[in-house]
Amino acid sequence: MYPAAGWVRERRERLEAPASVVMAWLGEVMEVSMASEADLKESRERLEEERRDLLDEIERLRTLLKTETDAATQEGDPDVWEHERTLAFLEVAQTRLEGVEQALKLVETGRYGTCQRCGAAIEKERLEALPDTALCLKCQREIERLSGRARR
Repeated sequence: MYPAAGWVRERRERLEAPASVVMAWLGEVMEVSMASEADLKESRERLEEERRDLLDEIERLRTLLKTETDAATQEGDPDVWEHERTLAFLEVAQTRLEGVEQALKLVETGRYGTCQRCGAAIEKERLEALPDTALCLKCQREIERLSGRARR
């Protein structure tokens, strides 16, 4: 719920502050946690809907794969191409489902919306666009930059 490193550092600073500053800080925390509870509920509902949609899609793709392709078909045959394409879509849907289920676990533990790499809060707009994301934009870009460097 709170960015781990920043929250601990700020808490330590506030504990050394005068009582009036501590009371103001506690008021801020209460406001944030109330807003966060509403956001968490909305996020949970969106993730559960996404999970249901993905399960339906996976079932549909598995049904398509049950149709048999003739073993004697050639490599360029449209049936083989369609079968391979369906397999690729199934793999993508299963990977997304894993991400959504991981995000639901984070909601339950109160860590949803916190970057798994740096502990900072993930931007609300990012969570709305990618509800199963586990990284803030800064960390995502850093990982992509490093993985691009490793491929060279």
